[in-house]
Amino acid sequence: MTKSSEPSWKEAERLLDCRLDRRMTYTIGENGEVWMDVRMTSCCSGCSDEGDYTAPERGPGCEECGYSGRSRTVWGLPLGPGGKIMSCQDETLASRA
Repeated sequence: MTKSSEPSWKEAERLLDCRLDRRMTYTIGENGEVWMDVRMTSCCSGCSDEGDYTAPERGPGCEECGYSGRSRTVWGLPLGPGGKIMSCQDETLASRA
């Protein structure tokens, strides 16, 4: 996909033919599918020595996290007709896998 100059929500709205949350970021796939980008920031697992069930705000820093003590994760949720989040049981999503 080439980078366009317009906001990602504008192109996503045109493809889905519905109004979307403009505070979110959207990715358009090669086949025209629309994905809503979801971000999460957590403590870095490489430098945090906390137990499995505790969640400190940040670790002391290491090479893995760029010495920030935080890890950032981004993943996409597929959007279907009407801008609704599709589940893995949806036929259209399952057929692409």
